[in-house]
Amino acid sequence: MSLTQFMDRYISAPRSRYRLTKVLYGSKGPINCVTFLDHRLLLSGSDDHVVNVYDLNRMALIQRLSDRDGMWGQITCIARVNTADGPQGFVVGTGRGRLISFRRQVKDGDQFAEMDCQKLFSEPGDYVESLAFDPHTNFIACSSKYGHLTLCLVGPNGTLTKKWTIERAGGQDQIIRAMHFIVQGTKLITYSMQNSRVCTRDTATGAEINDDRRCLQNFVYVPLLFSVMDREWVTDVRFIFWLSSANLDYNPESQCIVVDNLTSGFDLYAWNKPSPKKKFDTKRANPAFTVDVKFAESGSLIVGGSDHGIVYIFDTGTGELLQRLYQDTPSTPIQSLATWTTPDGDHIIVSGSSSSSTPTLHVWQKPRTTVATVSQATTQHPRSFAHVVSPLYHTAVLILALSSLGRMLFPAGTDGVFLWASRLVRNILDILDFWTPNAPSTITTNALPTVITSTVASTFTSTISSIVTTTVIESIITSTVALTVTSTVLPTPTSNIF
Repeated sequence: MSLTQFMDRYISAPRSRYRLTKVLYGSKGPINCVTFLDHRLLLSGSDDHVVNVYDLNRMALIQRLSDRDGMWGQITCIARVNTADGPQGFVVGTGRGRLISFRRQVKDGDQFAEMDCQKLFSEPGDYVESLAFDPHTNFIACSSKYGHLTLCLVGPNGTLTKKWTIERAGGQDQIIRAMHFIVQGTKLITYSMQNSRVCTRDTATGAEINDDRRCLQNFVYVPLLFSVMDREWVTDVRFIFWLSSANLDYNPESQCIVVDNLTSGFDLYAWNKPSPKKKFDTKRANPAFTVDVKFAESGSLIVGGSDHGIVYIFDTGTGELLQRLYQDTPSTPIQSLATWTTPDGDHIIVSGSSSSSTPTLHVWQKPRTTVATVSQATTQHPRSFAHVVSPLYHTAVLILALSSLGRMLFPAGTDGVFLWASRLVRNILDILDFWTPNAPSTITTNALPTVITSTVASTFTSTISSIVTTTVIESIITSTVALTVTSTVLPTPTSNIF
């Protein structure tokens, strides 16, 4: 872990930023897609022909849905199927052109069963490229690598009924990379990859509405020698395309779309305008990799993957880069993402790596904005740390260090670095954020920087010396305290407190 990563994860205002809370395993191939079914269940699909179901409350893999008959192929995309009773199932697209429907075995349960499997695209090498579901009509739109477009109806029991198919719907040699429904499912918007062509279709017939045809204008174009068939660099001039847009996400509240432009980062558009209103730079190195980009926190943030192991978080309104989430090595693409806000107000990002050796899902969380409180009785007469620490820690403690006399405890985790005094039982960083000046037992604060720096230098840094040096930690903690202690009144430690 670099010093920049350490600062970003543990020191820099951890409560207002996303922190790594769990790494999930289970996939045996690069992860192609990640989808939330609800605030508790997470779905992922990968090159190992398996759909994994995770329980985020337990942070555990609870079901593996596998290809028993060798018909599926890679899991290329997943769409959540919402009903009047909530999300009761999902539909999966595969590398062999199949659409598969799954439903909960019991209402609100966490086990799923396959209900239907349809071969939608039969040409050799054709696979499902993208999916979009509309809860008003129960339509699911499905596009293929060869540019075909199919609309199906998802029945109450999970059956799939084909309504219509349009061949080469995106144009000759064009891939429909993303879709979304509008006007309560009566219209379908499709986005082609190579030419950035935007098309609106009537979902009743599949007919194109010519008045809504346009192309997204991306002003950074790169000519690539790239095979759409194999997604590899080739020397055949028949496969030269001007790539301009790939994955995208639609925010119905603002009616904006954010697009992976395949070259410099992401572009923000009003959905009915051809020119981008804002650009977000991620210094893309390899345009051959498409990465997910999503809106988060009701559209106020844009979250995008990269070809170099980092997840980027931008402010939608200002375009400011707010945070980098360091997941993998600089050579590993982060191509799959999902975002969610729980009913309790916690914001979650899940990112999947495309590593062929150790593919993982990283769960990043920003807790809801609340004020932590500790009763005066508890702070004066603590019997155990358990009931005091638990409300303030949202993740596991990774490192513990105890002072020489056993009166100061230094835990470190993905919530940050904390200082606890067994006599006072007050988390110094939480006090700096939340403690009210002139509270009972308040005295001068002159000794506080000495307490922190001397203890950190002598005790804590010996435990985490593998991460950073003593002088760096001492300067970080000292500067952090110096910025805030002047306006905060804290109890002065007694002599011998260590």
